Amino acid sequence: MNDKIGRGLKIVISLAILIAIIHATSHIILFETNLSLVQTIGLSGMAIGDSNIDTLETSIKQNERITLPSILVIIAEWVLVFSLIALSIIKKHFAESTQKATHIELLKKKNKSDTDIDVLYEMLKKNKRISLSKLAELFKVDKKVVEEWGKILEENGYAEVDYPRFGEIEIRIKEDEEAYKE
Repeated sequence: MNDKIGRGLKIVISLAILIAIIHATSHIILFETNLSLVQTIGLSGMAIGDSNIDTLETSIKQNERITLPSILVIIAEWVLVFSLIALSIIKKHFAESTQKATHIELLKKKNKSDTDIDVLYEMLKKNKRISLSKLAELFKVDKKVVEEWGKILEENGYAEVDYPRFGEIEIRIKEDEEAYKE
């Protein structure tokens, strides 16, 4: 469920950034802005059409004014974008700290008969997927060791080791196995 919320938040942030960029660009190209020469001679640099040097200075001064509503809309858009980014970072940090506390609690509750792989599987049942670096940090072992544990769980049908094109390697629980156990 948290993955769906996280993905939805990323989509909303991406759309907000795209809208802000499109809106700011349209102001630069189409409307009066404080950028000189945009409306008078366009973005072509006088390569297309004639320009009158005598009226160029007055045209530049006319284009250097910006309306208050335009300023407020652009400021509101960027405040929204930065707020969404900050919210996303705070939410991710809070989720990671909560997840780490849960993992540490599971490590402390470990019985003498439980292996590290058993504890890893219990962590996966609670969180569905965990990166190798987090697991290596929690268990205080090398990433290769955790990867081997993941392969053992994968061979027995309990989990999968996910090697994404970008990002960290993760161990994730198999959904059909997880549904069968509960």
